[in-house]
Amino acid sequence: MLFKPLNRKGYSTSLLFTPILLSLSISAIASPIAYYSNSSLSGVWVYRSFKNDQNLDTEFNKLQFGKGYLTLTIDGGEVTGCIGNNGWQLEISGQKSVRPDGKHTFDLTGKGIVDHEPWQYDYSAQLEPTMHGAQNQALAITGSVLRVLSHSEGKSPAGEVASFTAVKITDTDLIPMDFQCD
Repeated sequence: MLFKPLNRKGYSTSLLFTPILLSLSISAIASPIAYYSNSSLSGVWVYRSFKNDQNLDTEFNKLQFGKGYLTLTIDGGEVTGCIGNNGWQLEISGQKSVRPDGKHTFDLTGKGIVDHEPWQYDYSAQLEPTMHGAQNQALAITGSVLRVLSHSEGKSPAGEVASFTAVKITDTDLIPMDFQCD
């Protein structure tokens, strides 16, 4: 039994709470949220990933997992693009969705052949919210990246997870002239 009778006559009072719960649900969905169009999220982002090292004394430059440029094109919920840097590039595909609380989430896969080896990484991320009182806050996506396939002759083992951030580039002079998705 989902609800126990709460009065002597055996009637459940759960129906009394239904309008309140419905009202709370509707107001949560209808509450103002930051809206970002697919076109405002499409473009080139600076990507940096970091090893999840628990030692605070590890030198910052030893935490680097990867870095490059991430290009996203978003059409509806479908995401395509690429991620790469000098000597490597992966094709990006996946989904973007907006949760009921307004958060934009991304589930992406990057695949490619680099130095004759297959590479594959999975990305789970969200768009960071605009901070109250922030000035000149850049759009940023943060999340986790999983190396799905080992590569580089076993020096990069499958299963390793890192944290990443991607910051939207608005100054096109910061995008290298030779960077483009193949």
